[in-house]
Amino acid sequence: MFRSDKRGVSTAVEYALTLLIAFSILGGVAAGVTSVSDANEQQVTENQLELAGNEIAAQLQQQDMLRQEYEADEWLSSGTNREFTATTHVKTPERTASGSYTIQIAPDGETVILQAAEDTVTVEVPVGSDIPITESSGAPGGAVMIEYDTDDEEFQLQQRGD
Repeated sequence: MFRSDKRGVSTAVEYALTLLIAFSILGGVAAGVTSVSDANEQQVTENQLELAGNEIAAQLQQQDMLRQEYEADEWLSSGTNREFTATTHVKTPERTASGSYTIQIAPDGETVILQAAEDTVTVEVPVGSDIPITESSGAPGGAVMIEYDTDDEEFQLQQRGD
């Protein structure tokens, strides 16, 4: 009597199919959540890099204004031949949402480029074409120093050595 009964097999197959469908749905949801999470991480990283870049650009502009004022005052006050010197420490975040990053002056000398370590996010912040900056100078994120090089008469971006 039980040998011709196929209902037990049917129940096991239905159970297996139900599990397969459930795992497929959960896998799709997990993949979707991961995708959204990655997009959010990139957006947060981009915002953090923009903030750091804007701070560096603002400090460069401020130091250049001081340099210009000093040179104007020096010219007016009979030229005592004192050199303008400036060193500014800029505290930027050591890490972003996606990890470490680097800060670099673009080869044109007019842009600060901030790039996440995994090359997933790159942000460019304009500085200004009239500010003398050593091209391709740079530092890792964190403690950054802007120093005026009196020999080259340019600002340099460097890692701050404490």
